[in-house]
Amino acid sequence: MRFPEFCGEWETKSINDLADVIGGGTPDTTVKSYWDGEIQWFTPSEIGKNKFVDASLRTITEDGLNNSSAKLLPPNTILLSSRATIGECSLSLRECATNQGFQSLVSKKCNIDFLYYLIQTKKKDLIRKSCGS
Repeated sequence: MRFPEFCGEWETKSINDLADVIGGGTPDTTVKSYWDGEIQWFTPSEIGKNKFVDASLRTITEDGLNNSSAKLLPPNTILLSSRATIGECSLSLRECATNQGFQSLVSKKCNIDFLYYLIQTKKKDLIRKSCGS
């Protein structure tokens, strides 16, 4: 199907052409100074119910972020669960971090709503490809 306003050729792109894929991490839970900070820190159980997420159940400090493999993600990042609830996703409304159960997508130049809905259509493929891993 072609759109009347589209006159070019269709191009095949990989997800890495459209977005940077960024894994998450968990600060050491025994270090109190890493927790209860200002940075929203999502787990897979918190995403997928709504298109947008704003506040997480737990937060981490900048010290916790800097001393773990967690990364600070910009607003409008697609938080994509890669464990347990594979393929669930939500868009972050503000800066946040995630645990290691995510492969989040930071759009390069792709329309974020297009990418979000594209991921929704690929959930079964993501689950199938994860079997046995």
